[in-house]
Amino acid sequence: RTQPLCTSEIFIINDQEVSTALTLRYTPTPKQRSTFDAYRFMLSDSEIPVKEKAAADADRKVTFVDLMPGRLYNITLWTVSGGVTSRPLERQDRLHPQPVSNINVTSITDKEIALTWDIPQGNYDSFEVQYLDTQGRLIQNLTFTNSITIGRLRPYRNYTFTVVTKAGTDQSIPKRSTTISAFFSTKESVPGSLTSFDPIDIRPSVITFQWNLPILQANGIITGFTYNGAQRGPPFCTAHYGSGT
Repeated sequence: RTQPLCTSEIFIINDQEVSTALTLRYTPTPKQRSTFDAYRFMLSDSEIPVKEKAAADADRKVTFVDLMPGRLYNITLWTVSGGVTSRPLERQDRLHPQPVSNINVTSITDKEIALTWDIPQGNYDSFEVQYLDTQGRLIQNLTFTNSITIGRLRPYRNYTFTVVTKAGTDQSIPKRSTTISAFFSTKESVPGSLTSFDPIDIRPSVITFQWNLPILQANGIITGFTYNGAQRGPPFCTAHYGSGT
């Protein structure tokens, strides 16, 4: 029996939300080009059973299940004629890794938040932690462990942290998991400086001042302001105010 030909092509369906299965669609090898009985599919894992589809089967789709998330698989297709196989058609693809779970904080200060999470099952290489700074810019940090400390934050701000599991590198078919997010807030801190402090009404015995503290400089809940006045010597007046005048 002569060796059959295989002129088929494989199209890999790799769903980010299904990290343990891989579906292959294939084009037929024309009967005019070669006579054979079946298509044979194999992955580079001896524990995954080989699959075969009859040459006449119109449903040209094969699905492998119970795979390892994040793993890089070699995919091989042959045509088979009476036990004789064609030359192999080989492709590679990587499954998407699974997302992390249970994002928690181990410490929070006014400028830092330390995060940790449960590692996912399967293969992975790193984790990407994303958040928006106070100017709306996307900040991305990479870590190779299941923890990270994010610094240079603003006091008393709400931050949403998103963690993505990454498998592979730019040179080896990188894949990303679905995202998981958690919301945390930094602690209060000392207020920033006033942007203005000016007299708006001067009378012989009364001076009215007005000042401005931007919201971004509040760094917490402002409960009042303290004013110290002096007249060429020690302070003669200390006052507490709950507003900007």
